[in-house]
Amino acid sequence: MSLRTILTVTMVVLAALAIAAALALVTGAAFFHRSAVDLDDAVESVRLAEELEVDLLVHGQHRAAGGSGTDAMLESRLRRNVGKMYRFSGSSEETALIRDMETGIAAYLAASDRGRAAAARAPAPPDPAMVTALQAVDRVVDINVRQAREVQQSAAAWDRWARIVGTVAALAPPVGLAALLLWVRGLVLRPIIRVSEAMRRFGAGERTVRAREEGPSELVSVARTFNEMAAALERQREAQLAFLAGIGHDLVNPLSALRLNVAIVGPDRPLPPEADVRVLFQRLERQVEKLQRMISDLLDAARVETGQLSLELQVCELKELVTGVVEQHRQAAPAHPITVSLPPAPVPVCCDPLRIEQVLANLVGNAVKYSPKGEPIEVALAAHDGRAVITVTDQGLGIPSEDRPHIFEPFRRGSRVRGISGLGLGLAVARRIVEAHGGRIERDEARRTGAAFRVSLPTAAEPRA
Repeated sequence: MSLRTILTVTMVVLAALAIAAALALVTGAAFFHRSAVDLDDAVESVRLAEELEVDLLVHGQHRAAGGSGTDAMLESRLRRNVGKMYRFSGSSEETALIRDMETGIAAYLAASDRGRAAAARAPAPPDPAMVTALQAVDRVVDINVRQAREVQQSAAAWDRWARIVGTVAALAPPVGLAALLLWVRGLVLRPIIRVSEAMRRFGAGERTVRAREEGPSELVSVARTFNEMAAALERQREAQLAFLAGIGHDLVNPLSALRLNVAIVGPDRPLPPEADVRVLFQRLERQVEKLQRMISDLLDAARVETGQLSLELQVCELKELVTGVVEQHRQAAPAHPITVSLPPAPVPVCCDPLRIEQVLANLVGNAVKYSPKGEPIEVALAAHDGRAVITVTDQGLGIPSEDRPHIFEPFRRGSRVRGISGLGLGLAVARRIVEAHGGRIERDEARRTGAAFRVSLPTAAEPRA
């Protein structure tokens, strides 16, 4: 899981909590608003019903007293209030009761006109129509009271749930955020701390420490990169130690040869014949040249690593440089047939000729060194697309698969070259020289026998990369 995914999940969870809390609040507010409206309707219905009861009783008393003018006003108000009650009806049952009440009041009013004269002569018994109308009004009041109680009970239940939901909604964001932070801390911060601790310990000298590859994909990539870097540094350190041991051994050989040859002409011994002296000095010269090459490789490696490699650029004919290096090795290694392939057209390059000769000499020299006697060596030069390409191919020991990723590292020598002298610096220095010229050097990955190296340089007609 990547950091982007973790942040997305965190934001989605927080947004979901916020939306849930908002929906809960909106739903609760809507319910309580509806409850308030229902209660207000019930209260208004009860108020109108009470007015109807009062008006009915007043109307009955007035009729018993024989009045007429006030009856018309009361009857109009009775009918108006009945009509209003329809607006506050909250159910079909209540509407039916209001309709029954309206019918009862209408029957009462019709009966009151017939009994007004008789009521003036003697007190009248209670009018059954009024009793029926009052009972209908009472039923309307009862149902509104019952509905009001139901609304109150529902509101009380919703209030309890609203408190619970409100508490959850209030606590969910901080609790959820705390849980997410703990989750993110375990998933992100802990791996970061562990990688940082591994880096600190590695810097303090614990060369075997490695970071755990865990957490988001970005941190896994960082930990893997650190582990690869640590492994590369450890390999380089081991190679340097092996290099020091190897250079000590390689330096001892020519020094021992020099010492033995010098001992032949010691001050207390007679001089050998002139022919023997000349042979002796030839051997001394070869040992001195060997020491000089080793010291030169060491100096070049030091200059490369410190960025002090200087180039004296000039336009050179690459065909001449290749031909010169091949002729030198043909004379030095007659047992190896070296063939060269050159294009017919000139191949001018802007380079330091001494450094490019050093690169070519290293590649051809390695081909000679690691090839059995009699095996051919091929050197080819070609030019296309503004670049000059030199290829050196041999049929020698080859490079094992485990050594191929490290052949251009300094102080590294292949596992098949035990007993063959060398410092493991030639290819590393050659690579830096070629790259300083804007070119590249690479091994032919498709080749399974022997070795083939390819050097690519920009021609003088093209700007250097």
